[in-house]
Amino acid sequence: MSVLLVLALGFGLLVGGADLLVRGASALGVQQGLSPTFVGLTIVAAGTSAPELSVSLVSALEGHPDLAVGNIVGSNIFNVLLVLGLAAVVQPLDVRGATVRLEWPAMMLSSLAFLVVARDGRLDSLDGLLLFSAYVAFISMNAYVAPHLVAPDEAAAFSENLVDELQATEPSVGRAWALTLLGAALLAAGGHWVSDGAARLTDVLGVSQRVVGLTVAAIGTSLPELFTCVVASMRGEHDIAVSHVVGSNIVNVLGILGLISLVHPLPVGEQMLRVDAMWMIGSAALLFPLVLSRTKIHRVEGQLLMVAAAIYGATLFAQG
Repeated sequence: MSVLLVLALGFGLLVGGADLLVRGASALGVQQGLSPTFVGLTIVAAGTSAPELSVSLVSALEGHPDLAVGNIVGSNIFNVLLVLGLAAVVQPLDVRGATVRLEWPAMMLSSLAFLVVARDGRLDSLDGLLLFSAYVAFISMNAYVAPHLVAPDEAAAFSENLVDELQATEPSVGRAWALTLLGAALLAAGGHWVSDGAARLTDVLGVSQRVVGLTVAAIGTSLPELFTCVVASMRGEHDIAVSHVVGSNIVNVLGILGLISLVHPLPVGEQMLRVDAMWMIGSAALLFPLVLSRTKIHRVEGQLLMVAAAIYGATLFAQG
């Protein structure tokens, strides 16, 4: 089977698995009486980052650490530059939600935290414990603080629509568990296929696993965020598009890298720290003026973000 077909099938399994996992887990949350805000900030955000978890975990366990780390760092870069850029090109994005203002500092701090804990060239179990503890603290803050500070119309329109749909269909507990478990199984299979395809792609293209992880794997695992943000932009749910990217980036570094390095220490290459981590921090910093001034991401700015994504990708492949 060709490498491209393996990757395409793997990404398809990841997208489908993430959707089923989000719907099944959200249904279970609704049945337990969780609020739409909490479902959106936790289950939906974590669910759409499930492809990154699957690919990075499988890559780490199969001995491809550059793919594992590169997938996370690259996803965070392309979430801002490509996903938000494309969403803004579809329709200019208003940035005025309290959710974004609450979550942006956490995204920036998580990006800086990666640089700090990996400065010795390794993410060990202690680093993983620190990152994952910070993720638990972030979730706890959202659970108890955000509902009191975020207006209902700003909280999570996407998750509210999902919750309304789930309440209307009233899925049984058994069906909700079936969706959750099937989604997890598809994610596991997709993660294996993408990791295997990405590793083989390095030989086909003659580039390093770091480059493939930062580009092909990262963009592929960002597809759920891309679909969610573009749909939110088309619906006029601008805050949701931005908040979804910010929340996903926090989950990627604190939750996913924290969990993986907690159970399986990862080496982090010098280029990843010196170059790619700087791009991740820089892309996060680009949102600060928008969050501070509550302004718009216009189409021209969205195009510039996409150009920056293209430049970053081209630079990586030029370096090999």
